[in-house]
Amino acid sequence: AGVLELTNVQVVHQRVEDHAQEAACSYDWVLARGYATLAQCWAGARPLLRPNGALLAMKGKHPGEELEELTKLGENARAEAVEVPGLDEDRHLVTVRQGPRAHSQNMHRPGGG
Repeated sequence: AGVLELTNVQVVHQRVEDHAQEAACSYDWVLARGYATLAQCWAGARPLLRPNGALLAMKGKHPGEELEELTKLGENARAEAVEVPGLDEDRHLVTVRQGPRAHSQNMHRPGGG
């Protein structure tokens, strides 16, 4: 954030489990790279997100099975192929948002977004 002179970005270098306790429902976006399966990334990111927030996760090959797993849980997940300059390998940007069913359930729990 400092190098790019962004004023509305917060970089946190901390285990998601530890940060979630102090920053519940605080962020519009959570970015994950090389962290875990999409389901595990989503489980860690979800408590940090404001309503309508999203997880952005970088993956190598298209994560079809991982996307299916999230979809079965009622979440909205999609992957887009991206090109990384100087890298001749598959890369995908995955976006995960709460599905309508999950979102309405969270509206009824204390602290839910």
